[in-house]
Amino acid sequence: MSTSPSSSAHEARPAIGKRLREILRDSGVKARALAQAADWDESKCSRLINGRTLPSDDDIRTWCRICGAEEEIPDLIAASRDADSMYMEWRRLHRSGSALPFDVAIRGFPRPRPPFPRLSP
Repeated sequence: MSTSPSSSAHEARPAIGKRLREILRDSGVKARALAQAADWDESKCSRLINGRTLPSDDDIRTWCRICGAEEEIPDLIAASRDADSMYMEWRRLHRSGSALPFDVAIRGFPRPRPPFPRLSP
């Protein structure tokens, strides 16, 4: 299993979605009923469950309240915020051109530079 920031950031969303799916399943509430009770489009529930979208703090509170799992709110909010910060860090590194794994960049190994192609006159 890879531990690069890229894989960690991309694995975090589906992990939160999996937890939301488990809460939904344990409550016996159907996704359609949850969407109606929360006044959401059904596609929002699908995006959250499948990890395509990170839930907001309010989304998590609403989800857990409807499913009767209020005790899960603090852990889910913390996990969602961690996932968001991992993703933002990955994007910052990626945008800056750092293609090195995070642990290599932290240790200070020099980044190899590709040779510049010769331009013919």
